Amino acid sequence: MATPESFVEARDEPSHHVIFENEYIRAIRVLIKHGANPTLWHRHNLDSFYIHLENAQLLNACVGKDPGTLDLKFGGCAYGNHAENPFVHQISVLSTSGWRCIDGELLSTPKVVAERPLVAENHSLALEKGRVRMYTVDIPPQTRCKPVTYGFHGLFFSSVETSQLQVTKTDANTDATNVSVSTQMKYEVGDCFEIHPTTIVTYFNHGDAPVSAHIVEITA
Repeated sequence: MATPESFVEARDEPSHHVIFENEYIRAIRVLIKHGANPTLWHRHNLDSFYIHLENAQLLNACVGKDPGTLDLKFGGCAYGNHAENPFVHQISVLSTSGWRCIDGELLSTPKVVAERPLVAENHSLALEKGRVRMYTVDIPPQTRCKPVTYGFHGLFFSSVETSQLQVTKTDANTDATNVSVSTQMKYEVGDCFEIHPTTIVTYFNHGDAPVSAHIVEITA
């Protein structure tokens, strides 16, 4: 069993599940149910972003510091420069709802980055810090959004469980009639897909409830 002296890496902690990885980014979905044992002691040593997918209160025991509580809100975004300031900690869930979040580790810098934040309908810049920009995406019921060309490397994350979102992806460098891919599927909380600089995405919420998501852009 991991201890403060014999910790595991975040990606190897049993409640941390790698759901996507490429040369630039590793996406880890964290799920801790109410009443579960504390996590193993684990280390964060890569610059990372966080998306909180549930209201939760946590007990954070960090090596070298007194334990403290964290009150996290659904939809919140955060960033940590852990490459410069690594730490080892253990998390316990105090709230009855359990806890879900995305922990994204930055592995390298893409050759193509955007100079300015994205300006697009239904997208709002939530956080610009360190090596990322993070956006919220809010799509009202019965709404087809205008196509968005992202112009950067990043990831889309579903913030809610939904089966009413249709996503159509094309590539700006190719004849769209040959490469258009439309998916209408059930998204679980935290499900993701990759975004490239030439990716064009059209979202259609064909249901009766709002759909929310996050976009993470790698900037450095």
